[in-house]
Amino acid sequence: MRIFAIAAAVVLWLGIPTGAGALGVEGVTLGIGEGEQGKASAEDVEFLRHATVVSQAIVDMGELAMKRGNSPNAMTIGQRAHDQYMSIEDNLLRWARHKGMGELYRALDPEEYALMRKLKAAKDDDFDLQFLSALTETQAKLVDMFRKEKATATDPDIKQYATVELPNIEQYLKEAQGIATDMRSAAAK
Repeated sequence: MRIFAIAAAVVLWLGIPTGAGALGVEGVTLGIGEGEQGKASAEDVEFLRHATVVSQAIVDMGELAMKRGNSPNAMTIGQRAHDQYMSIEDNLLRWARHKGMGELYRALDPEEYALMRKLKAAKDDDFDLQFLSALTETQAKLVDMFRKEKATATDPDIKQYATVELPNIEQYLKEAQGIATDMRSAAAK
């Protein structure tokens, strides 16, 4: 009994996740000793890194839309994108730490950086539609990444995370596409 108490204290002190949803996603269960870095392939590690960067780009777009949006729809979807993808980014970072990767370098890749520069340079009257176009393009890229990881992951924990998170990301994309379509229709009138 005493050994169990000591082990539990060490787990708490080290911050090792345990139990359902321990890494922030309901339905993902990790126990002590599961999910060591050794199981993660180079592709799984790259997924965690790149998905974090793409999620960060969506968070940044959301922040920009909250500041520069011209319509309530753009500002609302910006707030939602910020909040939803901040949570996804946090989960990805937790997984990376759990897999022994430490803190990930989160600077935007050249593609996301160029997209953000273009969005920041958009004229005020063009901003909302450019934001929604950039947002849905980037969300679609993330959906593709999660689909691929779900199908090809070698690490069972990362595969399970991708499987559980994918429907949420697909739903966020569908919502943003619907709002983008409505706003394009309204702008065309």
